Amino acid sequence: MGTSQRHNPSIAGQPNWGKSSLSLSAAIKNLERLDILDAEDNKKANDIDNIRVASSTRRKQRERIAASYRKNIHNAVSRLVKASGGKRKVTSGSSRALGHAGIAVLSNFLGAIAEIQKKGLSCWLAEKGITLDSKSWKEISDILKDLCSDTVVGMDETAANQALSEILQILDNTINNSTLDVEKVLNNCLGKEQLQDVIDTFFGVYIYAHLSQNFEEKLTKKYSQKEVAKYMADIKDLIISDIKQGVNGLNSTQIDWNSEEGNSYITEEFNRIISVFVHDED
Repeated sequence: MGTSQRHNPSIAGQPNWGKSSLSLSAAIKNLERLDILDAEDNKKANDIDNIRVASSTRRKQRERIAASYRKNIHNAVSRLVKASGGKRKVTSGSSRALGHAGIAVLSNFLGAIAEIQKKGLSCWLAEKGITLDSKSWKEISDILKDLCSDTVVGMDETAANQALSEILQILDNTINNSTLDVEKVLNNCLGKEQLQDVIDTFFGVYIYAHLSQNFEEKLTKKYSQKEVAKYMADIKDLIISDIKQGVNGLNSTQIDWNSEEGNSYITEEFNRIISVFVHDED
């Protein structure tokens, strides 16, 4: 495995990098404020008259904070994109700071699933000198992870590999909670509805992972590990949720994933997703 760091260290001095950090810090303060409101409300839980009087004001206050929180998260992502070279460079995969590894790893994964769908899992493994006999899902998952991950050690590659791991974990949950066999679950990834979910979730985790890598250490200087874990989990959920509720993706699933057509499809989808957070052109 390589050890080169593709994430350009000069980005840390780029103005939008600092602005992204400030936006994320502001978002954390929004979450902190919501926690304070929860604690205050819990203390007044037995004071029915007080709750009735304050409920409308409290609701509006929460709505304002929640709106500010979402805006700050969107700003953090938008400024991270700008610091990484801008929307066009990022969504085309030409930025080694953000975009390149995400597109490459998702392309690898969907290409592998397409081959499994075409050839069958047993034949696909046999071509790689591996027998399916007695292979557990965990072993198959590890094979997919090894084949599809980016082996260069860098922040972008780490974020992409983290996103792939989460997709495989979701598949693990599906396999453990259904009567479908492994091959059927994998093939379903290319179905119209599930394909959109795979793409949205992958890039949601990928974007979140970049924010987490870049700023989580800073947060641990002010908050406890438990608080940081909670706040970052909330941020991750919001990013994925907003992506899934954003502009609908492409509808076609008749794609040759192991060709330029597949890569173009993924870059178009990534552009759509980034557009949820970045509304202006570079």
